[in-house]
Amino acid sequence: NGILEPGLHDVLLPPLTEEDMGDLADAVLRIYMRAYPDSVWTMEDLKQVQDGVEGAAADFGHSPRVLVRSIVGQLDALRWKARGWAPPEGF
Repeated sequence: NGILEPGLHDVLLPPLTEEDMGDLADAVLRIYMRAYPDSVWTMEDLKQVQDGVEGAAADFGHSPRVLVRSIVGQLDALRWKARGWAPPEGF
């Protein structure tokens, strides 16, 4: 998926502020929840996602691409775990 691959857009986009990161994270979570309305997450699950996002920001800077990948990856893993599925190979 070319949209999430590293490239020129990472160089051109300034790092996100803490407020921008929060707004983007909220938007991604709302979109994900609309896409998978049958999924239910506990507050503990959402705290785990938040911790993962903060870790990704600390490791990779405040890149919008990294933030979105981190949130979606963690939500996918929680959804698969809740259904008893294993993540795809290479995840």
